[in-house]
Amino acid sequence: MNSKSRIYFINALLLLTCFQLKAQIIRSNLPLLLINTNGLSIPDEYKITAEMKVVDLGAGKENTDTSNTFAFDGTLELS
Repeated sequence: MNSKSRIYFINALLLLTCFQLKAQIIRSNLPLLLINTNGLSIPDEYKITAEMKVVDLGAGKENTDTSNTFAFDGTLELS
């Protein structure tokens, strides 16, 4: 491997290290509203169908976005 290739390789490793994303779990004592538009933007002119989940485990319990228990799990229309 010549020196120019080494520099590119080291730069690539540094970039991968800098942009490594870590997942962050959202935690709250308040209910969480999770809305999934499936990649669509929400326009002003017409409605889109989206999925919504409400995480509410009750008083004194911590709600997280990774919960599998939902107070509501269904679809809605957004405009």
